[in-house]
Amino acid sequence: MLRDIADACATRDLPPRPSISADAPATTRRCTSFRCGNTTSKNRASPSGVTSTPTHYNARTIQRGTLIDQMTQTRLVFESNKLESAGLPLADTDVALRAAPVEFDQLRRYVAEQAVRADQHLVEVLGLHEATQFARRLADDFAHDLMPIRETDVRSLHQMTVPTERFAGRYRRIEVGIGGSEHQPPSVLDVPQQMSELVAWTNAASAPPALAASVVHSWLTIIHPFEDGNGRVARLLANIVLLRANWSALIVRASDRLQYLDALASSDGGGDLLPLFDLFVKSIKRTLRELETPALAGKLFTADLQRDPDKRYDLWWRELDEFLNELRAQLGPNGVYVDRLSVPPASVFQLLEQGDSAGNTWLAKFCSRDKR
Repeated sequence: MLRDIADACATRDLPPRPSISADAPATTRRCTSFRCGNTTSKNRASPSGVTSTPTHYNARTIQRGTLIDQMTQTRLVFESNKLESAGLPLADTDVALRAAPVEFDQLRRYVAEQAVRADQHLVEVLGLHEATQFARRLADDFAHDLMPIRETDVRSLHQMTVPTERFAGRYRRIEVGIGGSEHQPPSVLDVPQQMSELVAWTNAASAPPALAASVVHSWLTIIHPFEDGNGRVARLLANIVLLRANWSALIVRASDRLQYLDALASSDGGGDLLPLFDLFVKSIKRTLRELETPALAGKLFTADLQRDPDKRYDLWWRELDEFLNELRAQLGPNGVYVDRLSVPPASVFQLLEQGDSAGNTWLAKFCSRDKR
């Protein structure tokens, strides 16, 4: 349970988690994963290993409006939208954000104008960009003046994220389910109270930042307070927790989508937060590495914009895909199923070409049916 993890780290108690139905069927698949990349051995992330802000990096030392800041913002908006099959391609997202005003009040007016006349996918990009800038302001206010986050702030983040939806900025008024998940979110009558508890814990949390970010993200998705847009708001809330502690941004890549969904399923169904925590630590380290080496970040960003024009990436991925298909053919008759976890982007390929273990990524998952 989330409470157990927090207690193990000697942090303050969490309010009770939303209850999960005891009647939910147990999973019938046993799985292991296959990682694509270099063979550097890494231990499982543990809360004790990330108890303080890295001394060699302070998030506020990255000047806003600089090239590295623009690339990070573009990547954050693009990846968060792509996880939900929303937004625009990376290159178009980059163009849209470069054309948007920098000053926040002007940005709000600009997004409002575009919401009336622009393509829906462009509005999804600009809306999430506005919400991300607002999340930065909330993090600054908390860090400088200890101004607490309010429920109205969370609803404002949602309103900015899905500005053209009729339900933007309000808690859901209908009972919902989550596609592909056995978890049943709480009744609409319980949402306000549970959101109040979540916001109160977020303001008082003393857990290590990466762990606190994992908790608030998981907690919000369990409550599922909005009809749509919950994932994007959960990632924004997690980033507020990180940024107020001067940590680098959390950018969960679309190439990690299936690992991300598996981690959320572990959290929703059994209260196991560690898979999500592991993924968050990996994502934060990847962002931190790019911020510390702007030249490398620029090269990787350009590679993803251009999709590796010399075709080495396409050849590499085609051979990996053929390898997975052969594994399926060989293992399928024996009751072992091979599920692809991700399509590694060109930037991952470039890291692996250089022998850099930062490019390691989960490629596939092997599952067998329970014989019981």
